Amino acid sequence: PLLQILLAIASGAIIVNAILNLGRQLFAADCSSIKVYDATLRVLLPALVIALLVNLKRGPWLGVSLGAFLFLLFYYRRIIVPALILAIIGIIAVNPVQELLSQYSQHFFISGGRSTIWSVGVDLSLQYPLGVGFDNSEFLREFAPEIPPELVHFHNNFLNILVETGWLGLSLFLWWLFAIFKFCFSREIHMKHAPVIRGIGCAILAWQAAGLVEYNFGDSEVFLLVLLILAMLVAYTENGFNSLGQEPSTT
Repeated sequence: PLLQILLAIASGAIIVNAILNLGRQLFAADCSSIKVYDATLRVLLPALVIALLVNLKRGPWLGVSLGAFLFLLFYYRRIIVPALILAIIGIIAVNPVQELLSQYSQHFFISGGRSTIWSVGVDLSLQYPLGVGFDNSEFLREFAPEIPPELVHFHNNFLNILVETGWLGLSLFLWWLFAIFKFCFSREIHMKHAPVIRGIGCAILAWQAAGLVEYNFGDSEVFLLVLLILAMLVAYTENGFNSLGQEPSTT
């Protein structure tokens, strides 16, 4: 409990200090968009980390961890170790996080859990290679009545798309992801926009990593955000995916 209290106090102090710094930047005589952007990030990032802890869902933890690690590997390698140390401290200090991580195996193999759902999905994908139809996964309980009625998806993006749209649909989905990652992590992208473009690639990776244990492709609020950042990706290039390594046109 003492460690949790200290962690809460430290987190609050970081956020309050970041907010005060943002205020100083907004009213400073030499205020610039870059300084405001940097100060805003110092407010949002700690808040997002706290929100991620409060969320208490292992899928988003996995996704954000992988996406953040890849982005740090590109641009901030020196803070990877401190970030890992902070993550370990967070796991040790926050009891609900420890309990949720320790119960993963139990939750996976529980009656009607993901092991059952995924088993049904694999059987259906082999029985119906062309798919059972888009948004038809809710009938999975007919094959395993022990699955809770509120679970109407296969809790895995790739498996859900495979069952509903068949092997062709999954192939198109994988090709779409491959095209995004190939573009975002290409060495030929214009270096001026590289951090934003690679950051978007890391966000898409985080989305799909979380989608290994949940069907967030079917969450409209998540998918709308994905479409938004993909629109940003296209906006950062003059001709979409055909502008690799080219300077913006001045005409």
